[in-house]
Amino acid sequence: MPHSTTRVLRWSGVAVLLSCVSCDGLVLGGPSADDAGVGDAGGAHLDAGGASDAGELPDAGHPGDAGATGDAGATDDAGATDDAGATDDAGDPLDAGEAVDAGRHADAGSTPDGGDAGHAPDAGHPPDAGQTDAGPNTGLPIGDLPGWKQVLAEDFTTAASPGAAFTTTYASSWCPYDDTSKYKQANLSASGGNMVVALDGSTGAAGAWAAGGCSTAWVGTTYGRYSVRFKAVNGAGNGTAIMVWPVSDIWGDGEIDYPEGNFDETLSVFHHGVGCGNACGASDGLDTGASFQVWHIATVEWTATSVVYLLDGAVVKTVTHDIPTTPHRYTMQVAPNATSVSTGQMLIDWVAIYTQN
Repeated sequence: MPHSTTRVLRWSGVAVLLSCVSCDGLVLGGPSADDAGVGDAGGAHLDAGGASDAGELPDAGHPGDAGATGDAGATDDAGATDDAGATDDAGDPLDAGEAVDAGRHADAGSTPDGGDAGHAPDAGHPPDAGQTDAGPNTGLPIGDLPGWKQVLAEDFTTAASPGAAFTTTYASSWCPYDDTSKYKQANLSASGGNMVVALDGSTGAAGAWAAGGCSTAWVGTTYGRYSVRFKAVNGAGNGTAIMVWPVSDIWGDGEIDYPEGNFDETLSVFHHGVGCGNACGASDGLDTGASFQVWHIATVEWTATSVVYLLDGAVVKTVTHDIPTTPHRYTMQVAPNATSVSTGQMLIDWVAIYTQN
């Protein structure tokens, strides 16, 4: 259904960050709260741009195969490091002179391989049967962490058929929004202990995770810790943007994108500017070098003074500028993002959300 407001964002800078020419970028926008829970509701969304635009993420996916699970024996990429100062302009590649360091240096004080003092790795129950992964602490984290109060811990253990059955089963933790040309609730199911987004190359799925589902997703919170365990199964040419998006739908209130990227490439950080109206490019960023095709845990810790990005429990980037100060929600979008798109799935093993103490 039509949106009452639209915000447009392209992360085409990822073409430089990922050293590719075909991944021109996701196009995001922000539907209004008026649509929440009915038709389109929720955060920034992938544009209906059409597959004719190379790399354009017109939106993706369709129902998942029952019982789909991660690849046995898949191992996490390790040693993800930082592109110092990498940025992307909305809708355009990185400007000439905005160099991305080829060595992807780690931020001072971060420890990409071994964790970070003061940042407890995610912990919890063992992974679901069939999901093997060499990454640290793969189970759903249960309980509070120092400085953080857990408000949502969802691991999708109840099987649910695609569409309304999934929406009803997970109404207390997920709020979908539809767009007939892009995102469809019918593309979501739960099986094998995963939230499954099936990818058919034409449509996808989008929505927000929140304790209370649609009753709270469009209220949001100011500051929080957001953690998700995920992987893609094939699906080349599709991509995702998992983001902390302003409930105001005003782009200039700040946007925190992580993980973001195409499933046949590597996942990236895009930290967007604050106070820049509705034309906000990324003011900071990072190509982690980690593949979407193996299990990873991506975590964002947002406070009044910084946004810390963690991969598999290790800090990979800390940003202390352009810190959002208004309520935001935790949003996911999955859709095709190339002219040549393969079928596949995106799997979400679990999601954990915290508020700051």
